[in-house]
Amino acid sequence: MHAYVACLSPDELIDAIELTLCDPIAIHRSVRVCLYRTSQTHILPALSDLLSRLLGRATDASLRPRVESCLSHLYLAFDAPDRARILERWLDKATASSRGRWLKAIDSDPLHYSDAAVIACWEASRDPRAAKIIVRRAQPEAVSPLLQDFITAGIEGWIIARGFIKAGSASDVVWASLREANPATYAYLCAKGLRSLTSNEAVSIIQDAPESYEGGKALAIWAVGQLRLEDALDQIWRQRTKLD
Repeated sequence: MHAYVACLSPDELIDAIELTLCDPIAIHRSVRVCLYRTSQTHILPALSDLLSRLLGRATDASLRPRVESCLSHLYLAFDAPDRARILERWLDKATASSRGRWLKAIDSDPLHYSDAAVIACWEASRDPRAAKIIVRRAQPEAVSPLLQDFITAGIEGWIIARGFIKAGSASDVVWASLREANPATYAYLCAKGLRSLTSNEAVSIIQDAPESYEGGKALAIWAVGQLRLEDALDQIWRQRTKLD
């Protein structure tokens, strides 16, 4: 299949994208992959017309998932105005799947990416996928005001931890909120040097941490070990039967 597809001209590949929308996914995927690779080495003005045709086919509910997937995979092959058109479409749909496509696309697009756009998505949806991008890409001053929101929303501890590290500082109120909501992550950040921790506090954190291996007591104990709080570890060891 791939060999036959490789024989197609760029214009034939563009036409084949629409023609294979109803074909088995393996056939359509082969065409889509080949077209994307071709777009990296050729200027393809006809892609703009393809976008219009695909959006027209998306009115058919049975074809819509295939069209949306195709747009997602070919996103970077389109020119800047067409990419903006696709982003606007996904943002307007306001569904979890379209939001995921929007986040993936804008994260990969240096021209259209902005901290403000992703933060607005987070504030409107509380989608953890937006939070992941924010803590990885946003400026520290943009992350800091969102730390309390991350904690309140209950997103994964590693995302919160990365946010605290990116922000560099947080108020005592926010730290107290993290300590209550996610003690293991609090201990991890102490181990990373963002905050001090006494032996008594360490024991309390380990006791309060959930039993789950990832992000629970195991992480808290690891953090206390990194801080070399042997007294706290000794006390927990003596109380091990209570923790089991």
